[in-house]
Amino acid sequence: MAEITETTHQKLKKQLNQALEWLQEDPSHTTNAAAVQFQVNSSSLRICQLHHQHQQRNSHGTFNEHGGNNIILTTAQEKALHLYCYEQWEMGIGATPSIIYAAICHLKQQEKCSQPSISWFYKWLKKNSALHTIKTKPIAKARITTHRDEDLKTFFTNYQETLDHYGIHHARYIYNMDKSGV
Repeated sequence: MAEITETTHQKLKKQLNQALEWLQEDPSHTTNAAAVQFQVNSSSLRICQLHHQHQQRNSHGTFNEHGGNNIILTTAQEKALHLYCYEQWEMGIGATPSIIYAAICHLKQQEKCSQPSISWFYKWLKKNSALHTIKTKPIAKARITTHRDEDLKTFFTNYQETLDHYGIHHARYIYNMDKSGV
């Protein structure tokens, strides 16, 4: 069997591309006619044609031949989610996975698209290493359930008045003296 050199390979590739272009220009031609005209194997031409048909672009105009073409969020949407999570963290609240998933579903609803699956979300969350889950301790969960609605409303009314009085407009300037050790 003859060894295929690099130049022979390039020549065959060029002939296959020319045959594909010829077939695209006039779809009435058959692959056998194109194979004869450009001196290529008809089965190779059919396989190239099949690969070309499968390489349709995903919703963001790109194609990934190794999968992952179901890109759900644009880079701008991902940046917005990262910023949202950062702002939540800065205020000391933190965004839970269910809140982030709800935000993604809301973004997709605005585009009139179906919501992503939960499995897609957890894979996306794992892929984005900047976002990670912090597990709450049992005592912290107990603290949340001990407060009544009236107590919280009173606290936040007084809290807002104190912030306005001292001119504090960003949560990052507030330190918890008994917890942080400052």
